[in-house]
Amino acid sequence: MSKLRIRTISAMFFAPVVIGAVYFSSISFQLLWTFVVAVCGYELSGMLGIKYGAVSPSRRIIYSLIPLQAFIIALLYLQGILGLSVLVVDLVLSIILTLILSTFTEDHNPLKGIGSIFITLIYVVLPLYLLAMMCQVNGDYDFGPCLGLLFLIWANDMGAYFAGSKLGKNKLAPNVSPNKTWEGFFGGLALAIVIGAVISRIVDEAMTVWIIYGAATGIFGTLGDLFESSLKRYTGVKDSGNIMPGHGGLLDRFDGFFFLIPIIWVLQQFL
Repeated sequence: MSKLRIRTISAMFFAPVVIGAVYFSSISFQLLWTFVVAVCGYELSGMLGIKYGAVSPSRRIIYSLIPLQAFIIALLYLQGILGLSVLVVDLVLSIILTLILSTFTEDHNPLKGIGSIFITLIYVVLPLYLLAMMCQVNGDYDFGPCLGLLFLIWANDMGAYFAGSKLGKNKLAPNVSPNKTWEGFFGGLALAIVIGAVISRIVDEAMTVWIIYGAATGIFGTLGDLFESSLKRYTGVKDSGNIMPGHGGLLDRFDGFFFLIPIIWVLQQFL
């Protein structure tokens, strides 16, 4: 079976699950992204373990639990269930626990634990917390911002894939990701802008705003992909995991999305 067919079949199962979880309720939204945080934390600890020495499955779970609980506490704070003091205390204790766990490793290499936990907190937890903030409108859950950004990032991925495979000749960043081309970049950028314009009509919002969001997706979605590619190249892995046939791990699937969310959040403060 061709790689494209495997990717397509995998996406046909993956996309409805994600869309359904975001659309159904705030609870399913939170459960979806909590699962993503847990898996991405586990994948990152494994990637750094390959670079710095193998990490046992039990310790990988522990490393992934620290950012996971931080994300859950942050969600509870966002909903007004917990106060700011609890959130701050949790973050301080998480940092201390990370340093302690990283001190007492089997091979006395603290970089594995510190790296995977802090990268997960900054690269995964923070963006998804900002996403949860964007989906809270006047105290009510609104799935629109999340679905809109998902469609933009998927449009960018598809445009880049097909334009790059059909027209790609000029390498975008050969030292980081040899398969990416400028043709693919502009193909993804163009499709994201077009989909942004379509979304603006569906949600009845200013087309200019969503075109800017589409352009940001083309740029920062690609940069997020390149960041993860550089991380994989540094650690010597092909994929972050194997949970999605043809796509790799969840980190592979959401790398550009994680980069995009903070940019959209910043843009929303001015647009």
